[in-house]
Amino acid sequence: GGTEAHSLPLGGGTEAHSLPRGVGGEVKGALPRARPRKVRGAAGSLVNLHTGNDSGLNIAPLNIVKKNSGVNGGMLNITESTSAVDIGMFNMSKKSQTQLGMLNFTNEIQNLQVGLLNFADNGIFPVFPFFNYPKP
Repeated sequence: GGTEAHSLPLGGGTEAHSLPRGVGGEVKGALPRARPRKVRGAAGSLVNLHTGNDSGLNIAPLNIVKKNSGVNGGMLNITESTSAVDIGMFNMSKKSQTQLGMLNFTNEIQNLQVGLLNFADNGIFPVFPFFNYPKP
């Protein structure tokens, strides 16, 4: 059920590699094809598509995740539900703790948005330049 992670194929038939790192975490380098799995630790690829609940670091130009209690770092970060920290040019989620980017969109900001334009339904202003935070 809902704990899959995919990386878009880059060509060839080579599969991704998982290298154990520390207690309970791992580093996943998604080269051409990743096997479906939940991500704990770090995932790096050209595109990260994760349908599970991630805890750790996702680094890719494009991150599309269901839920992440860690950090999404990329040009475009899209989180279907809750995101802890998004750092990128364009960040979008239903609920975020912190977003740092040029354009930030969320239904519910819990901590802070920093960017050129910040959109948050529960923000001090629904749209505000440079920073936004939740209404008291």
